[in-house]
Amino acid sequence: MALNYSGMATGDRKTILEQITFPCGLTLSMTNFQPASTVKILFTEMQASVGFGFCMSGGFSGTTYGGMPIDIGKGQRVTSSTPPLESYVEIQPGELIQRISIAAFRSNLPLLEKAYPELLEHKIFDVNSEPFIAIDAIRADTYATLMQIMNCPYIGTVRRLFMESKLIELIAQRLQEEESSKAKAGYCGLAASDIEKVHHAAYLLAQNLQSPPDLHEISRSVGLSKSKLYPIFQKVYATTPFDYLRKYRLKKAEELLREGGMNVTEASMEVGYSSVSHFTKAFAEHFHYLPSECRKC
Repeated sequence: MALNYSGMATGDRKTILEQITFPCGLTLSMTNFQPASTVKILFTEMQASVGFGFCMSGGFSGTTYGGMPIDIGKGQRVTSSTPPLESYVEIQPGELIQRISIAAFRSNLPLLEKAYPELLEHKIFDVNSEPFIAIDAIRADTYATLMQIMNCPYIGTVRRLFMESKLIELIAQRLQEEESSKAKAGYCGLAASDIEKVHHAAYLLAQNLQSPPDLHEISRSVGLSKSKLYPIFQKVYATTPFDYLRKYRLKKAEELLREGGMNVTEASMEVGYSSVSHFTKAFAEHFHYLPSECRKC
């Protein structure tokens, strides 16, 4: 792959894209920079590839195969399969740009098939698929792994091993998500009305993070008994109501800290934690870095 740049000094171009191709045949690409002016990049000599990318901060617009326009924003995941192509991207100045992508190129398929044959069986990296682009939201657990990659403190061999472990973690999360989606598609014969009530229950949990309703209140509000609500909630969301609330609180706190308008104490109180030390411990266990470090990202 060749890159032609416009709007950026030659010495700064290395900050745009860091790429690591691992022995398994997968390529990890990372972007982490804040442009002072508009940057235009033309990607040429690109092989057919399939994979997924994540935009944690900032955004970009451009064109891909057949001149198809693409516009990616903060918090979005892009899953794509592309033929050999040239791709144009334009990045606007001012905002921190943080993106990570994982790709399998056609020439590396034998390596991938040897290392992880099950990935091809699951169609996660099917280079022979028809070209497509799909955009959805980044999940909270995936976001945490992505930020560990961005904030990797290591260098040399240790850094490379760390990056490879996190690449596999991202793929494992994607596989788990696909399996959960398949299971949820039928919801094991649950009534559509009960599924809708559980969705409303999750909505109620997230509306007042400082003083959320208990399960009895939610049960009355959605019209399901507590004994029925709890197991259906677990089937639909693959977690308990309490754990759903905990993860939602932490993800919301993480967003508040990244926005920069609140300090750790303020963010913890905003999402319902009365103890900053308890919040810090829960945050670190979930994201694997401290909330104070999050504000520096």
